[in-house]
Amino acid sequence: MMNNYDPNVCDFEIEQKKAKRMTIDGLIYTIEDCRECVRLGINPSKYQDQISVYKMELDKRKIRVVR
Repeated sequence: MMNNYDPNVCDFEIEQKKAKRMTIDGLIYTIEDCRECVRLGINPSKYQDQISVYKMELDKRKIRVVR
């Protein structure tokens, strides 16, 4: 079986499953971590995609985060 995992690309399905299991604090922390990677220019497209997945999970839980 071939492994198609690419560490430079956000796998939305995997990230959505992971986000469902995360705590609210975990989601917020991970979003901040991803934002720092974007700010530093570390694979910004992947981390922006991950931010969108984690924000969608917070929205589903009706959690509004103010920055």
